[in-house]
Amino acid sequence: MKYRGIDAVATKIFTHSGLIYPYSLHGWKLREFCGHEGLRNFLLGIGPWIDRYFASSKRCSQLDQVQDVEVFEKKDYLCAAAGLALSACSDLKERHALVQKHLLFNDVSTIATEVPLWAYDKKIGAISGHADILQIRDGKVFVVDYKPGAALEPKKKVASQLFWYAPLLFGEPNNGTHFWQCQK
Repeated sequence: MKYRGIDAVATKIFTHSGLIYPYSLHGWKLREFCGHEGLRNFLLGIGPWIDRYFASSKRCSQLDQVQDVEVFEKKDYLCAAAGLALSACSDLKERHALVQKHLLFNDVSTIATEVPLWAYDKKIGAISGHADILQIRDGKVFVVDYKPGAALEPKKKVASQLFWYAPLLFGEPNNGTHFWQCQK
């Protein structure tokens, strides 16, 4: 689909750790709303070459290290939008993808989904993960991890996964990035 000559949404399929991740990028929203040149270049440059970084890395969801992170629940318009998408879904296995597609096409701030992230930490080694949703709001980057069962998971595990997305995306924690989860 093109809008004003730009691919509205481009998708690249990656298979990491035996799971399929459809990385999708809304090119028009990226161009119009993302003022972070480095982030734009990173998102546009993601390709098959990244597979080598996921072959032997530790997943963010497997790490159990978090320091001084406040864990809280926040429900707002994004949760309402996810709820709207979920009300149209009868297959539990399709919930994740449906919420992502709904937000990518209907929410002006959502610019990408299933964003592959990786980095090397001196103490831990190679680390990787896929950010469910990437948004730009008021010039800030928001990493959203959709966790329908987060209330049942240990809060430290959920917080640890989100905590690592900032260094994977920007190279250091809390670099203008805000984290929160939406649970249903």
